[in-house]
Amino acid sequence: MKKLCVLFLFLGGCVSTSQDGLYDAMKKDPKRFMQTLREVAESAQKAEMADMVKDRDAQVEKDLKNPRAVKVDNSRLIFGSANAPVTIVKYADFQCPACRMGYKTLEEIKKKYATQIKVIHKNIPLPMHPQAPLAAEIYESMLILDKNLAKKFYEEAYETLGQWGTDEKVWKMAERIGIKKQKVQAELKKGVVAKRIQEDLQEHESLGFQGTPMYMINGVEMQGAPSVQQMSAMIERVLKK
Repeated sequence: MKKLCVLFLFLGGCVSTSQDGLYDAMKKDPKRFMQTLREVAESAQKAEMADMVKDRDAQVEKDLKNPRAVKVDNSRLIFGSANAPVTIVKYADFQCPACRMGYKTLEEIKKKYATQIKVIHKNIPLPMHPQAPLAAEIYESMLILDKNLAKKFYEEAYETLGQWGTDEKVWKMAERIGIKKQKVQAELKKGVVAKRIQEDLQEHESLGFQGTPMYMINGVEMQGAPSVQQMSAMIERVLKK
């Protein structure tokens, strides 16, 4: 019997099936056939999401029992209390909208857990964000040159996300808060900044992360842009350990 390979636009796959059955159904009622494809696609997506949530929850439970180690050193800018019992390492991209949501959540978390947490930002500039590498380079350069300006840049970059869509606008933003372009460029030539960003990217990959934002909360994984309530719940679990 001849076979027909049908491209499932909604499923992203190719299925070989009998011409007599599937082709006749398509021809007889194409609207109903496409609706069925949509329903199958939605069902598959829900099943995939359920599996992802299950895997994520399993990783959290595993991390709570055996927290994973990540590099934290004194050269990083620490947001919050340096002696806090909970360390949140954030892997983020300055040009990522979800990372801005994460930034907003962390601002509330810092108020809520003022003496109990410290936050450390690590740079994961993603390929689809053309100004993210430059923003990361400026931030890392200022960690070496002036941590107060690094903090201002971090806050300004997220607060004004969407307003600096070119390299020129990134530099204007930086200069507006007192950062000198020549000093940053001189620091970049030394190679230390590029090495640090590469180390962040490698750590992000070694943890099995693929996007941003991602978090390690005392060695426990948390993905995406959680709400204040969701992150609070995770912090409470970590504090009880």
